[in-house]
Amino acid sequence: MADIVNTGVLNGNAAFILQVGLKMIGITLLGNVFHRCRVLGIADCGIYSGDMRGDLFKRVQTFSNLNSTNFRPPR
Repeated sequence: MADIVNTGVLNGNAAFILQVGLKMIGITLLGNVFHRCRVLGIADCGIYSGDMRGDLFKRVQTFSNLNSTNFRPPR
């Protein structure tokens, strides 16, 4: 932004202002694309972990009483 003002506006260089402005817009759009990909990836991980938690709960419910009392989580 400082380059636009110092080089473009003060010297009246419209081509430089346009060039730097387009780069800024391109970087913003690229950041938006990466952000959306990250959000979708996080949502998929949340769905997967919820399914995995449900499967683990169902599996633990099949343990016998003896298995349940001897079951200890790893340290």
